[in-house]
Amino acid sequence: NIFDSATSSRLLGREGNHALRPEKITLRAPGSPVPEGTIHAEGVITESIYLGTGHRIHVRLHDGTGIVVLEQSTGGKSDEQRGDEVLATWSVDDLVPLA
Repeated sequence: NIFDSATSSRLLGREGNHALRPEKITLRAPGSPVPEGTIHAEGVITESIYLGTGHRIHVRLHDGTGIVVLEQSTGGKSDEQRGDEVLATWSVDDLVPLA
């Protein structure tokens, strides 16, 4: 996930461009408590793709930004389905500033 300067400012509260690896994002139920030092944004799942070792989940955040989440498979079907509302969370430490 690459956030340009405008998206970084709006979504992250930071200047400049940033990258965020898909496996660093956690999806939670809307309204779930958010740990300190975590950035969060609500959105809707637009696609969930089973990859064998994981699920690639496309989320459209409420501000219109699209992100991709990679969740490791736990042996069963993913709980998240297309159309589900979710709360995407990630650690501030997982953001990588880009030059």
